[in-house]
Amino acid sequence: MALKPFRSQLDGKVEVAYFITSTGQQGQLVFASTGSAPVGMGLDDTNSRVEVIASVSGRVPVGLLLDDVVNIDLSKYPLNTAKNEVQVGSKASIATEGEFVTNCLGAGAAPATGVVYPTTAYAGPNGFFFHQAGFAGSGYPVVGKFLTGRDSDGYAKLSVGLRN
Repeated sequence: MALKPFRSQLDGKVEVAYFITSTGQQGQLVFASTGSAPVGMGLDDTNSRVEVIASVSGRVPVGLLLDDVVNIDLSKYPLNTAKNEVQVGSKASIATEGEFVTNCLGAGAAPATGVVYPTTAYAGPNGFFFHQAGFAGSGYPVVGKFLTGRDSDGYAKLSVGLRN
Protein backbone atom coordinates (compact mmCIF):
# COMPACT_ATOMS: atom_id res chain seq x y z
CA MET A 1 0.00 0.00 0.00
CA ALA A 2 1.20 3.45 -0.73
CA LEU A 3 0.56 7.02 -1.72
CA LYS A 4 1.58 8.34 -5.11
CA PRO A 5 3.52 11.62 -5.13
CA PHE A 6 0.47 13.66 -6.16
CA ARG A 7 -0.87 15.43 -3.08
CA SER A 8 -2.91 18.56 -2.62
CA GLN A 9 -2.84 19.67 0.99
CA LEU A 10 -2.86 23.04 2.66
CA ASP A 11 -0.66 24.19 5.52
CA GLY A 12 -2.18 23.31 8.86
CA LYS A 13 -3.93 20.23 7.51
CA VAL A 14 -1.09 17.86 8.45
CA GLU A 15 -0.63 17.11 12.12
CA VAL A 16 2.22 15.51 14.04
CA ALA A 17 0.39 15.53 17.35
CA TYR A 18 -0.62 11.89 17.87
CA PHE A 19 1.32 8.85 19.08
CA ILE A 20 0.60 5.83 16.86
CA THR A 21 0.18 2.48 18.61
CA SER A 22 0.08 0.10 15.62
CA THR A 23 1.97 -0.53 12.40
CA GLY A 24 0.59 1.01 9.24
CA GLN A 25 1.44 2.17 5.76
CA GLN A 26 1.16 5.45 3.92
CA GLY A 27 -2.36 6.00 2.62
CA GLN A 28 -4.21 4.14 5.38
CA LEU A 29 -6.71 5.81 7.69
CA VAL A 30 -5.98 6.02 11.41
CA PHE A 31 -8.57 6.14 14.17
CA ALA A 32 -8.70 7.38 17.74
CA SER A 33 -7.56 4.65 20.12
CA THR A 34 -10.12 3.27 22.54
CA GLY A 35 -10.14 5.28 25.75
CA SER A 36 -7.95 8.03 24.36
CA ALA A 37 -8.72 11.62 23.57
CA PRO A 38 -6.71 12.54 20.46
CA VAL A 39 -7.22 16.25 20.68
CA GLY A 40 -3.61 17.31 20.10
CA MET A 41 -3.86 20.01 22.75
CA GLY A 42 -0.85 18.82 24.72
CA LEU A 43 1.62 17.82 22.05
CA ASP A 44 3.41 15.45 24.40
CA ASP A 45 0.23 14.03 25.94
CA THR A 46 0.59 10.25 25.63
CA ASN A 47 -3.20 9.94 25.79
CA SER A 48 -3.40 11.38 22.28
CA ARG A 49 -3.12 8.04 20.48
CA VAL A 50 -4.22 6.75 17.09
CA GLU A 51 -4.11 3.33 15.44
CA VAL A 52 -4.95 1.37 12.30
CA ILE A 53 -7.79 -0.96 13.29
CA ALA A 54 -9.69 -3.90 11.81
CA SER A 55 -13.17 -2.99 13.11
CA VAL A 56 -14.08 0.65 12.52
CA SER A 57 -17.77 0.62 13.32
CA GLY A 58 -18.42 3.40 15.82
CA ARG A 59 -14.77 4.55 15.87
CA VAL A 60 -13.64 8.11 15.07
CA PRO A 61 -11.35 8.55 12.04
CA VAL A 62 -8.54 11.07 12.65
CA GLY A 63 -6.77 11.26 9.28
CA LEU A 64 -4.69 9.72 6.53
CA LEU A 65 -1.30 8.31 7.48
CA LEU A 66 1.60 10.00 5.61
CA ASP A 67 4.37 7.83 7.12
CA ASP A 68 5.12 4.10 7.15
CA VAL A 69 4.89 2.94 10.77
CA VAL A 70 7.18 0.00 11.55
CA ASN A 71 8.02 -2.07 14.61
CA ILE A 72 11.72 -2.93 14.34
CA ASP A 73 14.59 -3.44 16.75
CA LEU A 74 16.27 -0.04 16.62
CA SER A 75 19.44 -1.43 18.25
CA LYS A 76 20.01 -3.53 15.12
CA TYR A 77 18.39 -1.57 12.30
CA PRO A 78 17.96 2.16 11.67
CA LEU A 79 14.73 3.70 10.45
CA ASN A 80 14.66 4.37 6.72
CA THR A 81 13.92 8.09 6.68
CA ALA A 82 13.96 8.09 2.86
CA LYS A 83 10.76 6.02 3.08
CA ASN A 84 9.26 8.22 5.83
CA GLU A 85 9.45 5.41 8.39
CA VAL A 86 8.61 6.04 12.04
CA GLN A 87 8.67 3.60 14.95
CA VAL A 88 5.50 2.35 16.65
CA GLY A 89 4.94 4.47 19.76
CA SER A 90 6.28 7.66 18.21
CA LYS A 91 4.46 10.45 16.41
CA ALA A 92 3.41 10.11 12.78
CA SER A 93 2.33 12.67 10.18
CA ILE A 94 -1.43 12.57 9.65
CA ALA A 95 -3.34 14.55 7.02
CA THR A 96 -6.84 15.67 7.95
CA GLU A 97 -7.75 17.32 4.65
CA GLY A 98 -6.56 17.22 1.06
CA GLU A 99 -6.51 15.23 -2.14
CA PHE A 100 -4.43 12.05 -2.35
CA VAL A 101 -3.82 9.17 -4.75
CA THR A 102 -3.71 5.88 -2.81
CA ASN A 103 -4.11 2.16 -3.34
CA CYS A 104 -5.45 1.54 0.17
CA LEU A 105 -8.80 0.56 -1.29
CA GLY A 106 -10.98 -2.25 -0.07
CA ALA A 107 -12.58 -4.87 -2.28
CA GLY A 108 -15.31 -3.23 -4.31
CA ALA A 109 -13.91 0.23 -3.68
CA ALA A 110 -13.85 2.87 -6.40
CA PRO A 111 -15.82 1.05 -9.09
CA ALA A 112 -14.63 1.88 -12.59
CA THR A 113 -17.93 1.70 -14.48
CA GLY A 114 -21.42 3.04 -13.92
CA VAL A 115 -20.49 5.57 -11.24
CA VAL A 116 -20.63 9.34 -11.52
CA TYR A 117 -17.76 10.95 -9.64
CA PRO A 118 -17.33 12.37 -7.07
CA THR A 119 -18.94 9.72 -4.91
CA THR A 120 -18.86 9.03 -1.16
CA ALA A 121 -15.83 7.31 0.42
CA TYR A 122 -16.30 5.34 3.64
CA ALA A 123 -13.68 4.29 6.20
CA GLY A 124 -13.48 0.53 6.27
CA PRO A 125 -11.55 -2.26 7.98
CA ASN A 126 -7.76 -1.95 8.23
CA GLY A 127 -7.84 1.74 7.33
CA PHE A 128 -8.98 1.13 3.75
CA PHE A 129 -11.40 3.26 1.74
CA PHE A 130 -14.65 1.72 0.49
CA HIS A 131 -17.37 2.79 -1.91
CA GLN A 132 -20.08 0.23 -1.20
CA ALA A 133 -23.51 1.72 -0.72
CA GLY A 134 -24.12 -0.86 2.02
CA PHE A 135 -21.71 1.05 4.24
CA ALA A 136 -24.15 3.98 4.48
CA GLY A 137 -25.89 3.98 7.86
CA SER A 138 -24.03 0.90 9.10
CA GLY A 139 -21.52 2.56 11.43
CA TYR A 140 -18.83 3.14 8.82
CA PRO A 141 -17.99 6.85 8.81
CA VAL A 142 -17.88 9.00 5.70
CA VAL A 143 -14.32 10.29 5.30
CA GLY A 144 -14.38 12.00 1.91
CA LYS A 145 -15.08 11.41 -1.75
CA PHE A 146 -13.68 9.30 -4.55
CA LEU A 147 -12.71 11.69 -7.34
CA THR A 148 -11.76 8.91 -9.80
CA GLY A 149 -12.16 5.19 -10.22
CA ARG A 150 -9.37 2.69 -9.68
CA ASP A 151 -6.67 2.94 -12.36
CA SER A 152 -4.74 0.05 -13.95
CA ASP A 153 -2.22 0.10 -11.07
CA GLY A 154 -4.98 -0.07 -8.43
CA TYR A 155 -4.82 3.58 -7.33
CA ALA A 156 -7.69 6.06 -7.02
CA LYS A 157 -7.77 9.80 -6.31
CA LEU A 158 -9.64 10.75 -3.14
CA SER A 159 -10.59 13.95 -1.42
CA VAL A 160 -10.26 13.45 2.34
CA GLY A 161 -12.06 15.82 4.70
CA LEU A 162 -11.96 15.03 8.41
CA ARG A 163 -11.99 18.51 9.92
CA ASN A 164 -15.19 20.11 11.09
